Amino acid sequence: MKRVCSTVIACLMLASLLGGCAWRPDSALPDLKLVTPLPADDWRHNVIPRTEPALFMAWEYRPLVFEGRDGLDVICPMWMDLVMEEDGPALKDLSEMGYTSFDPVSFVSDAHAAGTQVWATVVGFVPEATAAVVRDPENVARIAEEIGRRAKAWGLDGIDLDFENMDPDDTDRFTDFARAVREAVGDRILSVCVTVPMATPSRSPYQAYDRAALAHVCDYVNVMTYDGHKEGVIAPVAGEDWVRYRLELLLRDVPSPRILLGIPMHGVDFWRDEGTEETYTGRITVTSAEVKALLETGTLSAANRVFEVDEWLARGVRQEPSGILMYSFRDIEGSVHRIFLEDEVSLRNKFALVREYSLGGTAIWQKKAGEPEWWTAMAHAAEENRAAVGLQ
Repeated sequence: MKRVCSTVIACLMLASLLGGCAWRPDSALPDLKLVTPLPADDWRHNVIPRTEPALFMAWEYRPLVFEGRDGLDVICPMWMDLVMEEDGPALKDLSEMGYTSFDPVSFVSDAHAAGTQVWATVVGFVPEATAAVVRDPENVARIAEEIGRRAKAWGLDGIDLDFENMDPDDTDRFTDFARAVREAVGDRILSVCVTVPMATPSRSPYQAYDRAALAHVCDYVNVMTYDGHKEGVIAPVAGEDWVRYRLELLLRDVPSPRILLGIPMHGVDFWRDEGTEETYTGRITVTSAEVKALLETGTLSAANRVFEVDEWLARGVRQEPSGILMYSFRDIEGSVHRIFLEDEVSLRNKFALVREYSLGGTAIWQKKAGEPEWWTAMAHAAEENRAAVGLQ
């Protein structure tokens, strides 16, 4: 019997790219400056050989029609939101958000016919709503029961709880809520998942999670190892060196078979305006399609911003030790851009970490992103992982 899953976001420490010198858009990133050295053997006791094939899971934002992918075992459709209404917190599914053609039973039936499990994601991004739930035993019971009712009515194989921006004081209460959901869905549901951010030294709204406790309550811990670019420094979304460090940190608390490794299907663009003393002026998420269009047309159009290339400085230079491709250009306004993006090589190396660390599988953000060759790399990794435990 499997239990509930928890995704964990990681944080990153890099040396400043300025270092008192002029910023070199064509230079490689410096090595990571990791705050706390990790004892070599501190995490190895939690690396446990798997007896079942790794799971390859991907989130999908509010899908209405099932579309499978080769090698993908689980889809997590984001179908339910926890919202705050005048009379308190409420759970809303797509039918209550204006999606008149929402038919989860047919979606699940089609997925099962293709051999794919469906774990519906419950999104809790509104701090007032999540606090109102976890701090009130009556709300815990009511929302957990509602999740369980829909899971059974829709024929789901699992539930994923993606609660973010919570008060650290609610850490234990959130674990209790996850336990209540586990009990509410019953033994018929194969998996219950919890999505949580990576551990960092600071106290922040991303640290309302007792990862060790959640690993006892949940089937899996989905570690969101794709936030390496959000620490005020110029860095890839998920450099392999950074992913390894954060993964080994998580393994101190969570046994390897319960971890689903977060895999990004997107990149990031940092730019620095001419004459500024800041490390960078702005940052936006970019897709592979947007970068492909940039290479073809000389225009980057992403996140409601448009940048025209004046001069290319680097095109697809692989960075070490991150393994990520970097593109750099100067735009017509004089700002210098540095884009970091995955490709099939960097993704193949990250998929290989599943076998190396004996992980439970991967959690990919998200299903509609990326390039065909990226998903081919995932399908090959899924085949190799099945073969590793004797299942062809």
